[in-house]
Amino acid sequence: MSKRSLSIIGTISGVTALLMLFVIPFVCIFLLRWMGLPDNYFDNKLFVSIYFIIFFALTITGNVTMDKANSENTIEENRDEKLNEILKSK
Repeated sequence: MSKRSLSIIGTISGVTALLMLFVIPFVCIFLLRWMGLPDNYFDNKLFVSIYFIIFFALTITGNVTMDKANSENTIEENRDEKLNEILKSK
């Protein structure tokens, strides 16, 4: 994968994890009240466990992909980029 696609994936994963931490719980409570359901509708262990696992998976994905996107190029990657530039110029 290119560094650009890795950085896009990392950014989307990180932003989604931040939204899960700060925004989505309040939106869920608002929607529950709007639909007339009790506030403790999502307070069971299964929902919290799944939410927790998804949050950490997104956090790990964001961290790993951004780390790979920000790493230095290896000699082989530099060689491949130079070859691609030469081939495109002809």
